[in-house]
Amino acid sequence: MSSTIPNARTFVAPLTACTSLAARAVGSCNWLKRGKSIHSRVRRHGPAAFCQAWHTYPPACSGRKCCRSSCLSLDKMSSCSVVFWTALMQGYVDNGKSEVALKLFEGMAEEAEAPPAARTFVTAITACTALAAEQKCLNHWLEKGKRIHLQAVRNRCWDVYVETVVVNLLAKCGSMAEAQEVFDKMVKRNVVSWTCLIQGYVDNGKNKRALEVVCEMDLNGVTMNSATFVAALTACGSLMAAGERKAEQEQWISL
Repeated sequence: MSSTIPNARTFVAPLTACTSLAARAVGSCNWLKRGKSIHSRVRRHGPAAFCQAWHTYPPACSGRKCCRSSCLSLDKMSSCSVVFWTALMQGYVDNGKSEVALKLFEGMAEEAEAPPAARTFVTAITACTALAAEQKCLNHWLEKGKRIHLQAVRNRCWDVYVETVVVNLLAKCGSMAEAQEVFDKMVKRNVVSWTCLIQGYVDNGKNKRALEVVCEMDLNGVTMNSATFVAALTACGSLMAAGERKAEQEQWISL
């Protein structure tokens, strides 16, 4: 390629490859260094190439717990798209820094080029769920997650993924009535949506209801995945341990 001038896509491809290899922990430190090296070359090829390639760089860096360097580099860009902000937020959530992710979400209103996308709302609500799971100010994070959900609805950014993480948040916080209500209003559901609801009932000790939802899922023609099977079997085991009548035990096992 000595006589060929690379463009933005040329840089995006190897950065994406480095991200994929680093995520597999295959010589992760080496791939991180190579990704940084490639990224440092982008500046020489103009702002357009820099902007597009930089959007690929945050997940590569955040995946290796380098969120701080990604965040500090925000100032190096003349503009940051919603893709960049979302990737950086996800990096913080993945590395146990959900509060930082939520601060970035709040900062998007003033600094991002475009309003949050559905994926951005998914990441923000997931951050609230992670913080609520730590049992620190549970109600605070629950209410914050609800407010973010309302913002998503106002922005017409509700989809199966946003609604699913809301069901998961409510379930993790023990609000199963609300979780069921959100689930019932979903226009479209996937296996993850069903599994979040089932797992929520299991986690909150409502094992019979969890298995009823498993039956509803089957009637709706949705195939269970491994996580669904684990939740269903956990519910069966809990009912058997609680001394359910033999006839009922056989009924649940036959599912």
